[in-house]
Amino acid sequence: MTDIEQSGASTLTGSKQTMASWARIIESLEAIPPVYRAAYAAFTKGVQSFPTLILTPASRELSRKISEKLLWIAGNTLTVLERDGNQITGREFNLDALRDVEVGTILLYSWITISGITQTGEFVSSTFAFNTATLRHFTTLLEQARGFPAKMPSAALHSEQAKLDYLQKIAYKFMNFAKSSIRPDAKVITSLWQPEIRVKSFDFLGIQLFRTISTAHLLIVTDKEVILIRDDPRIKSVRGARHGGVWRYIPRRSLVAAEIGESTGNLLTMTLLLTNNGHLDILFATEQQHALSETQKLLP
Repeated sequence: MTDIEQSGASTLTGSKQTMASWARIIESLEAIPPVYRAAYAAFTKGVQSFPTLILTPASRELSRKISEKLLWIAGNTLTVLERDGNQITGREFNLDALRDVEVGTILLYSWITISGITQTGEFVSSTFAFNTATLRHFTTLLEQARGFPAKMPSAALHSEQAKLDYLQKIAYKFMNFAKSSIRPDAKVITSLWQPEIRVKSFDFLGIQLFRTISTAHLLIVTDKEVILIRDDPRIKSVRGARHGGVWRYIPRRSLVAAEIGESTGNLLTMTLLLTNNGHLDILFATEQQHALSETQKLLP
């Protein structure tokens, strides 16, 4: 439930509560909420045309508090104004130099997290939360953040997506997620599928109980990015499946190294070392060792 929904849940109808969770387009200066106007004026000094502004709501979904934000793109610069009460903090990101981008979609709840160096030289991660129905408002942001070409070639895209057809019978959801994640100018070099990893916890009255060590995930290496698509462990499995997914897009320039090590429970961990002291740990079953070693040779 968003902050807006939580504070007025007793008076708002269901439809109004849903609308309060939407990201919305601000189409004029007069429509900018008053609390943002001074900061907006300061960050757009000298800008001639009115940019497309997106207002994202405050949220408390999935036990995570995310503040309200106003954002827009001018050229290759993403400006984010973050609200804390009546205080506004503004940051500018160069979309050509982001370290990575995460997109999550769980039923009606979605979020985007961008991580990178701001124009003042600090490394910052900023998250926008919104109702999935308004994800379309962020198409331009995501395409620029991932470096999509201005003219999108599509002739070769189908053949690159076909490299993921092997997932059709073993992970149909992930196959669809993966195909829609490939940049139109990218070449798929390899991919590595890992089903959910569960281990026996204990026996109770002859019934074996298991716990999940790692949710299902798919690692894709292209000539442009490394893409990790995974199930969110915060979402309960229903009949062996979890709703939605989380996408992590890492441009090749952000990779420093890839390391493989042993983990507890006789598992393997691939660690992707990123710029700005970042890292991403990905668990795999031991039978994936050869495939992991071959993938490591392709990175960074």
